[in-house]
Amino acid sequence: MEELVSICVPTYNNGRYLCEMLSSVIRQSHSNFEVIVTDNASTDDSAAVVSRFARIDDRVRYIRNESNVGYVDNVNRAVTAAKGRLICIFHSDDIYHPEIVRRSVALLNSRPTVGAVFSVHREFEINVHRSRRTDVFRRLSERLPVDQQVDAYIGGYRTFVPFILAEGNCFSCPTFVGPRDVYRELGGYDPDYPSSEDLALWIRYLQEGYQLAILRSPMLWYRRSTTQGSSVYGRMEALSPEFRILDELIAGSAISNKVIINAYRTRKAMAMADVALIAHRRGHRETARRLTKKSIEQMHLTGMNGLLQRRVAINNINARLRKIVRRIRVIVG
Repeated sequence: MEELVSICVPTYNNGRYLCEMLSSVIRQSHSNFEVIVTDNASTDDSAAVVSRFARIDDRVRYIRNESNVGYVDNVNRAVTAAKGRLICIFHSDDIYHPEIVRRSVALLNSRPTVGAVFSVHREFEINVHRSRRTDVFRRLSERLPVDQQVDAYIGGYRTFVPFILAEGNCFSCPTFVGPRDVYRELGGYDPDYPSSEDLALWIRYLQEGYQLAILRSPMLWYRRSTTQGSSVYGRMEALSPEFRILDELIAGSAISNKVIINAYRTRKAMAMADVALIAHRRGHRETARRLTKKSIEQMHLTGMNGLLQRRVAINNINARLRKIVRRIRVIVG
């Protein structure tokens, strides 16, 4: 008999997408589940949308917060309300493959050392009828071996931490499936790392000796707004917690592989240079120069003009550093 799985769906003002999302969830091939929608005091028609589903499917539950408690607390309230041994944390504006729950549960039951399962996802833009695989998943396929029995990447600290440092977060948070008790034991999402609370938790899983798994087949279509990340300051605010987590990880661990550390610094410099270029193009010149200096600091270079005055053999440095140099040249003229 199938075990009960609790699908936690935190939401806020996503009424226009909830119908499509919930339709994909109730079509799951693993049929013994409950859907817990925790509404963070939405002001749109979210309540009406969920109520329509609850009337036709008694597996759907609706919990409304009297006031907005923030994303992290909203997620954790859904987990607290969960009745199943296994929980999913799904997003209210994405679309789910009908096999995501069944395949994740099967992997967890066959690999007792795995603390959580994720999947590769494909991104699609609102009003744009195409999807794409993100670069981090392409690099995942190039770098990590596949467990052919479950068609997934599986590993622990030594497998995933170097990859995260060099390439970025490879765990798609809206595909999380795992034991509720482990999530609680590790403290759940931490509000001290806004926008990167998921990465902080996945690293705690790895630090505590749990393996993590990523299903190789896309089980999620991730909705990306064409305006997401358009704010210069918003992009920097989103990046800062991730880099703080990884800086703390390097400072507090025995990671001594210079290749990995330099790859992380290059990625960090690249991200800052990207945001600096956006700031420059939008007329935020002081912000652009400040972020450019930080980018150069990450590459252990002495100054903005010093980088450009050096006779760097472009063909002898890696592709990411070449991109950084091109961005800096645009900013400093």
